[in-house]
Amino acid sequence: MPPALGVLLGGAHGIARLIPGQPLDLELSADELGDAAVTSLDAAVEAGRGARHPGVRAIAGSPAGIWVRQGSGRWQRRLETPAHCVRVGPGGLLLAGVEPAAVITSDDGGGSWQRRPGLGAALRHAPSLLRPPGRSLAVRGLCFAGDGWLAGVDGAGAWLSHDGGWSWLRSADGLPDEVCGVWEHPEQPERAYAATRAGFFRSQDGGGSWVQSLGGLDRTLIGDAAVLPGVSDVILLAAARRARSDREGSEAALFRSADGGISWRRVVLGNVDSWPAPPAICRLHGLSDTAFVSAGSRLWASHDRGGQWRMLADGVPESLALAAVL
Repeated sequence: MPPALGVLLGGAHGIARLIPGQPLDLELSADELGDAAVTSLDAAVEAGRGARHPGVRAIAGSPAGIWVRQGSGRWQRRLETPAHCVRVGPGGLLLAGVEPAAVITSDDGGGSWQRRPGLGAALRHAPSLLRPPGRSLAVRGLCFAGDGWLAGVDGAGAWLSHDGGWSWLRSADGLPDEVCGVWEHPEQPERAYAATRAGFFRSQDGGGSWVQSLGGLDRTLIGDAAVLPGVSDVILLAAARRARSDREGSEAALFRSADGGISWRRVVLGNVDSWPAPPAICRLHGLSDTAFVSAGSRLWASHDRGGQWRMLADGVPESLALAAVL
């Protein structure tokens, strides 16, 4: 068994690591990151014959580039291209979504990167795209849906590739163009989920068509999410009324759905049920019942699929992204 990675907390502070019962450890400081906040994290155990690069445990994305954590615990910047989202794929393949909209990959632990040109070509020939004012289209979400990759493009909806990113088809029936995150179901490849500026959406056909989730959600700006599989899937979701950049604050809350995203209930952590910024959420890699939430200055854990929560640490830095492997 590889040593525990613990819970990684990414944000303006850099990257901190917490192993339950031990003090918080700052692994990568804000200075080392060039004062660019970590906005995306992913982690996975990659060991055995199928792993391309067994030493890679985690990947982080920020406006300053892409960082990879080796098995030794050392973080190394592997690319200076700003990354909006990062993933550890099957066999240790690393993926990142960048701007202008493209998906790049590395199969050697970040030593070299390859741009998959298909998405850019597809977007150039797509009619009637809502391009964000003053900036180019960006890939802000990546997941493994159906038998391929699903990319969420802010300003162009969702796109699906069945050949490793070489060609893409628009996969946005019923989905708004402004997509800021996508997630796969850990056990059911035909299920996918998307965060948009108009709310949360779910797909039952691998991203081919989408239905909006409305019941109980009183906020439309969706942040982070985690899917906990079961007989009835549980989804944890952070949502806000205002953008994080709004001077009045985001008025964020945490929600839980016990029926796969059809209806929602607000989650109370301690005695608090709202925060200035959306909580960061992650599922524990390899398990279906354990999740973590960083809300304000506290880190919480649930071992019953979000039904009850226990505080793991107080006084932690505000986090924009979480990843966990124990």
